[in-house]
Amino acid sequence: MQTIVFMGSNKSGSSREAIRAAVSLGYLTILLTNKINLITKRTEFPDIHIMNYCDIDDLESIRVMLRKLSRRAIEITAIVSFIDPYCYTASVLGDEYSINKMSTKAIGLINDKIASRNVLLGSKYIPWYESVQSDSTLTEEYLDKKIPFIIKSPFSSGSKDVHLVKSYDEYLHYKEKIVDNHPGEPLIIEEYLDGPQFLVETIVYKNKVNIIAIIEQEITHINNLFIVTGYDLLTRPDKKFKKKLTKAIEQILKSHGFENGPCHLELRYNNENWKLIEINPRISGSGMNAMIEIGFGINLVKETWRMKLGAKPNLTNK
Repeated sequence: MQTIVFMGSNKSGSSREAIRAAVSLGYLTILLTNKINLITKRTEFPDIHIMNYCDIDDLESIRVMLRKLSRRAIEITAIVSFIDPYCYTASVLGDEYSINKMSTKAIGLINDKIASRNVLLGSKYIPWYESVQSDSTLTEEYLDKKIPFIIKSPFSSGSKDVHLVKSYDEYLHYKEKIVDNHPGEPLIIEEYLDGPQFLVETIVYKNKVNIIAIIEQEITHINNLFIVTGYDLLTRPDKKFKKKLTKAIEQILKSHGFENGPCHLELRYNNENWKLIEINPRISGSGMNAMIEIGFGINLVKETWRMKLGAKPNLTNK
């Protein structure tokens, strides 16, 4: 039976909706997870036909599990993930099984936030940034010229480990906090930008960038953290505004060599210029798929599936 193997899933949101969409398309679904709480509540996931515990942070453990699954009467049609950082691992394994339609090299670049910024070095779409090793400390004299700025981990997701720094003491405090969470890993310090922030959902199909949705984010600043507290789906964006945004996104994705796959970007509109804040090679989590379907009649997860399985996605706004 044609089967899709998922690496990781949350209980709800886009990653779970992706599993339901695969079932609606007639596929057997297998979930590899390292979350014990999902295994113990197995009956709550009837849309997952087979659920196996696996250390999905270890590539060889996944390979062993896939070989075991291949001995059964199933045909692995796709290996996917809608969870960071497993998008890249799933794409690598898809290449090994010769079933991948996505841009693995580009996904790897995007997955490494420092490498991703280096790809855009010199571009007008990237704010000033600097990579700092965990065992080194920048001087107060140097950083005083940069304040206020952002300090974050390259492995942060959402607003976790992303802090606004307004003094040298805050820099030392947040640096220590991030290093405790990610020992031995580098950090990023980055220009703080004013202006509205937007989340843009895209699908790239055969090098053509399709902007599916533009969502203005309401950002609330609490205890030097940035929390998204609201979304405004733009149904009729200004043509000039969208044209400038489209050009920025096309150049950003082209710089990464992104030819096929879903991708969402977070950008700030600062002094009438677009600046990239975040980029991830998947649909955004939480209720994003439902919001887009309600607003435009496009089930982005299902159309992503069509593309991953070799068909042309239907991205017509209904």
